[in-house]
Amino acid sequence: MGEGAAIAMASGAGLAMALQSPTNGSLGTRIGAHRATIVNFLGGEILLVLAVALFGTGDLTQLAVVPWWQFLGGFYGIAVVLAVATATPVLGVALTLTAVMLGQVSGGMVIDVFGWFETQRQPLDALRVLGCLATLVGIVFVYISRQRLQKGLGGQADAPFRVDGAALRLLALVFCSGVLSAIQSPTNAALVRRVGSLEAPLVNFTVGLALALVVGVVTSRMHGERLLPPAQDLRGTSPWQYTGGVYGMAIVILAVRSTPVIGVGLMVTCQMLGQLGGGMVIDAFGLMRTPRVRMDGWRIAGVGAIGLGIVLVALGEM
Repeated sequence: MGEGAAIAMASGAGLAMALQSPTNGSLGTRIGAHRATIVNFLGGEILLVLAVALFGTGDLTQLAVVPWWQFLGGFYGIAVVLAVATATPVLGVALTLTAVMLGQVSGGMVIDVFGWFETQRQPLDALRVLGCLATLVGIVFVYISRQRLQKGLGGQADAPFRVDGAALRLLALVFCSGVLSAIQSPTNAALVRRVGSLEAPLVNFTVGLALALVVGVVTSRMHGERLLPPAQDLRGTSPWQYTGGVYGMAIVILAVRSTPVIGVGLMVTCQMLGQLGGGMVIDAFGLMRTPRVRMDGWRIAGVGAIGLGIVLVALGEM
């Protein structure tokens, strides 16, 4: 596979992320976020079981000798969901997502420099540093855009960040969750080399589903509810709201295919570009039951800066 195809795959994974968020969010408003998370992992699990049964060419018996850290891909996914859900009410949506993306970019570049998680070492050079800086500028622009657009929708923008111990701890938490998100792809890619390209995502989703069930049971008991949603909550839902697992499966497969070719740092950056670009289209047309939002120059400039970062990082690897 060439670098161009790998960049397209990583960007496609980001586009799948952009589609997955409103899908799971829409279902979560009907049946609860913890139940929507279970539906997401269960859907992906079923599809991957079928895919492995029909097209799998790997060997799941190799799981007996796989290093323990390669089983943690599903854990990283759940960790990001929980960290974002915990921090958002305090930090606000814009700052939380900005911290996650900063963690993704930083973690991806560090992994590349040191060659951790069985990745090929890619030393930093001037172009890669400039590309990383352009990406960070783009993220800041997107943060400004979110603040301005939220005001334009008639709501209040996220409250100014106040420096106190609790807020700083939450900021550190979501930054670390972004780093874990960057670790997820090389973890899954290493597992692919041992058990197969479809079998590794299946392991990822199996671990994630088990953890989602644990979180769902605990959350339901805390609120005095049953794990299964009431029948009235299911009325009015549409089939597309249950397709989060399809996007999740695409995210994992595309990421593990592209990571060995372009490295973690560039993969994460392309993923963010696909996510932000897809989000712009969804917002502009009000797709998937989201409010229609007119794009502003800050967000367009932010996506452009991230695109420039991709070009610079790619040139630095040539």
